[in-house]
Amino acid sequence: MSDPDRISEPLLAALLGATPHGLLVCDADGDVLLTNARAAAWLADADGAAIRTEHPAADVLDPVLLSEAIEQVQAQVDEGHAQPRADFAITTADDARLRVKITPIFETDGMPQRFLLQLTRSTAWDALAQTPDRIIQDLTEGIRSPLASMRAAAETMVSYPEMDAAVAAQFKQIILDQAVQLSEHLDATLQSYSQHIKAHWALETMSAADLLDVLQRRLEAEHGVAVSVDGLGAPLTLRVDTYSLAEGFAFLTGLVLNAVRCEAFTLRLRVQGRFAALDLLWEGRTIRLERLRKWEARSLPLAANIVTLTLREVVERHGGEMWTQADDGHAYVRLLIPVA
Repeated sequence: MSDPDRISEPLLAALLGATPHGLLVCDADGDVLLTNARAAAWLADADGAAIRTEHPAADVLDPVLLSEAIEQVQAQVDEGHAQPRADFAITTADDARLRVKITPIFETDGMPQRFLLQLTRSTAWDALAQTPDRIIQDLTEGIRSPLASMRAAAETMVSYPEMDAAVAAQFKQIILDQAVQLSEHLDATLQSYSQHIKAHWALETMSAADLLDVLQRRLEAEHGVAVSVDGLGAPLTLRVDTYSLAEGFAFLTGLVLNAVRCEAFTLRLRVQGRFAALDLLWEGRTIRLERLRKWEARSLPLAANIVTLTLREVVERHGGEMWTQADDGHAYVRLLIPVA
């Protein structure tokens, strides 16, 4: 390609075609070369001004995460990876979360001079749209026969109200047996579905500042308490499952509130080797470790109770540990999460 800044017609058509994603093309310096309407709308600033071409993508994307992602892709290209890519997550001006996937656009010389950024707007239940057809099919087939038997038995009893008591008892037993079978099948299906959803909640790269902001707003909105932030003061990227972490911290905060009746919390972040220590601090008495372990075994009150997730599973999916401690007049619960 003679002009590296020129977008080819096939690529332009592909980028601007019908897609559920926002698409953006930038060069190695992070300057925007092209964006579709969806990406422009999602990346608008707080005043509604859309991102413009020939302006740095770092104006609307986290500059540290963007720079590290481009460097990661370039390194993968140099190492000969078959499908080089990098992923991270950001929070937009309207408090939505975007997942960003970066892949290289190779030129005729085989080297990437531009990068395609695919943006996906994330909701708490993205994974619900990824339900396997097999689970739906199993659920449908498994409930059809018990429901038909229960209906037939009930209709027979209604049609013949004077039937012999022994016969009526047999029909009642049929209804009971089929109800138990139906309940067991539903429980098994929901368990399978829950495991599928949790398997698709992947860890993503996110800046520590964005994570603390998400947690702070979530805790204040859900519990009506003041939450301050004690961050690092320096850029740091983490590998987190933002949704499960926010749900877990909101649940944990509610338990602490009920236990110690504190009036405010602080979210503190410190680096400890290859992990970051995320602390929930309060003034008052500490929580006994035995009590914290019992809390870890409890299920989070997730939307619709479709997926079961415990505090312990939130901790384990981040490969860390959680414990309680006290120092300098403050008690806190600490969770270790991996640094990117």
